[in-house]
Amino acid sequence: MKSLCIKEPWASKILLGLKTIETRTWKTNYRGRMLLCASAKPKTELSGHAFAIAALQDCVQMNRTHEDNACCEYKPELYAWILSDITPIYIFKVRGRQGLFNFKKEHILEMSDREKHLNEITKEIVIRAGDGEEIHCCYQKQEV
Repeated sequence: MKSLCIKEPWASKILLGLKTIETRTWKTNYRGRMLLCASAKPKTELSGHAFAIAALQDCVQMNRTHEDNACCEYKPELYAWILSDITPIYIFKVRGRQGLFNFKKEHILEMSDREKHLNEITKEIVIRAGDGEEIHCCYQKQEV
């Protein structure tokens, strides 16, 4: 699975549903699901952790209509990475990398028993890591 590290406070804004567009100085042709991780710096509670799965729907040149959902001012040199289906997961520590990278099981630094074992109040997401291994994460069921 592809993965992307995002600096704070933008990672938290994505997690809270306040930001659905990530901006970068480079574009990608990749479309699909990816693991979102908070960069190690600056230090916050979320730093250095995987926190959500999202679909990268599109990657286009930024325009003024993207400002609110990107939580930043328009800059013509930026690309807007349009995220959808953002699903929070129980966080686990990861070793991040720059750019869009293939997540591998070796990137997991620590996973607590809470993430390892599912119970009746959770659903499972299976992350297919870049090395072909499956990593099981869970998230809380939505109340209907």
